[in-house]
Amino acid sequence: MLSFARTARGGLARIAAPVTPAYLGRVTEARTTTRRASRQGRPASSRSEGGSSSTAASRLYGWLIPAVLVVATILAFLPVLGNGFVDWDDDKNFINNPHFRGLGADQLH
Repeated sequence: MLSFARTARGGLARIAAPVTPAYLGRVTEARTTTRRASRQGRPASSRSEGGSSSTAASRLYGWLIPAVLVVATILAFLPVLGNGFVDWDDDKNFINNPHFRGLGADQLH
């Protein structure tokens, strides 16, 4: 489809209408990944309406792995909270550094 637009000199120029790529088009059918469909024992294109216990179980397992990772990460880094502050190089980097002006609004202008 062609459209017309005004040029800088006032004339008309033909321009092509933007074309939407196929991968940005509207989704018209239900989306179920092949892996999820094969795990549930049905072809990827068929989808039953309504909830079931297998859907609830898959939602539970979908949140179980990230929750376990979060808990494991918190437990791994929990001993850090018992440590004190280490100031090995603060005197060199901040206190005795003539080029460090601070982090206030006046210094960061």
